[in-house]
Amino acid sequence: MLDITNDIEDSVPSKQFNISLNAYEGPIDLLLELARKQKVDLSEISILELAEQYIRFINEYQDIHLEIAADYLVMAAWLTYLKSRLLLPKEEKSEDHTPEELEEALKYQLQRLEAFQSASKKLYKRPLIGRDIFYGGSSEGLKVKYNITYSSTLFDLLRAYSTIIQQDEKPSHLTIAFSELYSVDKAIQRLKNIFG
Repeated sequence: MLDITNDIEDSVPSKQFNISLNAYEGPIDLLLELARKQKVDLSEISILELAEQYIRFINEYQDIHLEIAADYLVMAAWLTYLKSRLLLPKEEKSEDHTPEELEEALKYQLQRLEAFQSASKKLYKRPLIGRDIFYGGSSEGLKVKYNITYSSTLFDLLRAYSTIIQQDEKPSHLTIAFSELYSVDKAIQRLKNIFG
């Protein structure tokens, strides 16, 4: 029997989808296995009730990993498919699958599911960036960002504006002192006198 939730790493929530129908009560993976081996009568199982219980399960455990919910959905879909094959009249077509072919397809799906689960276990055991591994900072050093906020009122702004206007009313003059101009020969002679 394929057990979905017990083999997964502890970091994955282990909530098992147990169904309660008139002909069966227990985990869905066991029901699928029994249906595959034809040890349970699928005609007595209500697919509508199964779908409603699946929706309630997903709504109740919204924190469950998407992979586990998808596994349960695949199982419910296979059960629905098997029951629909049971209920629909059989047509004589060359494309019609035999029960052995369906069983092989189901085995293949279960093997794929098991392979995905073992791969996910291996991935969960590996170190995770941000949880187990932390990269060092950049070599440029720490950059500090400042977020400057001003808490001024309209009155403060008007007072500052009037202060600036009053200062501008006083004329200020810039005077530049006139320096003596030298010819090239006089400048060379002056540099020789200064530097010896």
